[in-house]
Amino acid sequence: KQWYQRRVRGDSDPKLQPHRFLSDYFSRVSQGNHVVHQAYSYVSITPHNRASFVKLFWKCYRTIGNHGDMLTAKEYHALIQLLCPDFPFTIVQSAARIILMDDAVSDCLMAFQDFLYAFQVQFYYNEFLSACRELYLSLSAG
Repeated sequence: KQWYQRRVRGDSDPKLQPHRFLSDYFSRVSQGNHVVHQAYSYVSITPHNRASFVKLFWKCYRTIGNHGDMLTAKEYHALIQLLCPDFPFTIVQSAARIILMDDAVSDCLMAFQDFLYAFQVQFYYNEFLSACRELYLSLSAG
């Protein structure tokens, strides 16, 4: 974006090479590294970005599961926020509800593999699951 803005103003840096920038960007997209430290709105906007974020989360923290460590939903949320600072806690809570009972979400421990499976389903299909929930609630109410 900065390159484009400079180009429009006419003060582009001669060292800046747009083809190199685009090549690097699309290389990162194909490797799934383009979602690191991005805003939640960017991470969640496309299926590719969501899948890349889940894969990134797994790559960064997969060793947690090797030692049998168990974490709470708040601790998993803190790890996720290291990758996406404004990631909402509600998605982590919903993933925890898949594993745990509704009333035990806040402080119960979860294994990494269990959380990862629930998180990827909840995050990747969040819009669909929300729409299904709303439809179910409207049909059951009336």
